[in-house]
Amino acid sequence: MNTFKQLINNCARPENNCFGKIILAGMNIAHTKVSKWGFSQFNLTNEQKILDIGCGGGKNISRFLHALPEAKVYGIDYSSESVRKSTKLNARAIKEGRSEIIEGNVTAMPYADETFDVISAFETIYFWQPIETSFKEVRRVLKTGGRFFIICEMDNSKIGQQWASRVNGMKTYSLEQLKTLLEESGFKVSGTNTKKSSLFIEATK
Repeated sequence: MNTFKQLINNCARPENNCFGKIILAGMNIAHTKVSKWGFSQFNLTNEQKILDIGCGGGKNISRFLHALPEAKVYGIDYSSESVRKSTKLNARAIKEGRSEIIEGNVTAMPYADETFDVISAFETIYFWQPIETSFKEVRRVLKTGGRFFIICEMDNSKIGQQWASRVNGMKTYSLEQLKTLLEESGFKVSGTNTKKSSLFIEATK
């Protein structure tokens, strides 16, 4: 496998090697624009428990902690290297009891039913397989009336399909496909927005 292929395949699950570390460092920088755009759609108020699934480098956990000073923000990622990076970035909040970051898979999360007020997925649903099981698991741990936010920089337009063909295990979706999948999983789609190939969805339980 060539160097570029090794590098981009760490997008799915960063490993404890030079490629994984490069990808994680790049995520916190390269995803800043789409993350800030996503946050501008949120309309957060006084939510107390937040979960960021596929927390990657941990920057969005930091953003939630800043936006909601009274909340506790949780993170989960199936990459141990992502958990390490996120934990290091948010070490102070973890020490203060304001954050908790663990290794785990979205298809079977170790949280009780109806735990979270808000759940977010930044640049990660591309790798949720099977996505139907993942959405049902998100709904299980979300409180009734809670909100689930999806932010993707790429839909399944030409550029998204090109990336999906290069990265093992990656799949892109159109806005309509995601709306259908969410509704079939028991969610109500309460808001959407698009910006070029980027998309935002708010779903409620």
